[in-house]
Amino acid sequence: MRVSLKRKLDSGETQNFDLKENRVTIGRDPHNNISVDETWISSRHAIITCNGDDEFSIQDCESRNGTFVNQDKVKDIMPFKIGDVIRIAYVDFEVIEKPPSNAIPVIPLSERRKSFGKVNTR
Repeated sequence: MRVSLKRKLDSGETQNFDLKENRVTIGRDPHNNISVDETWISSRHAIITCNGDDEFSIQDCESRNGTFVNQDKVKDIMPFKIGDVIRIAYVDFEVIEKPPSNAIPVIPLSERRKSFGKVNTR
């Protein structure tokens, strides 16, 4: 399973961070796998570990502003899954399943109708 962390920016745009490695570091320092340039995030804030095909956990690195999974403070190592929200200090990341790169996107019927114009009902 391919898993990503999705961050919604104030501008409305999103950033996706693929969890490709078995161990992913998150922090302000640019040497982290996921680097987030926000002052309230520690230089090395948290570590995500892939423990198997569908098993992920996160550990706080004694950060000042904390790490949370669905508003529960991470005190040691905490598992998480798709649909959970990870908060690093004051920055939220939604855990999402990323479709394979060769997947065909599913377009809702209402959107398909818009793209083909009006249907002739005669």
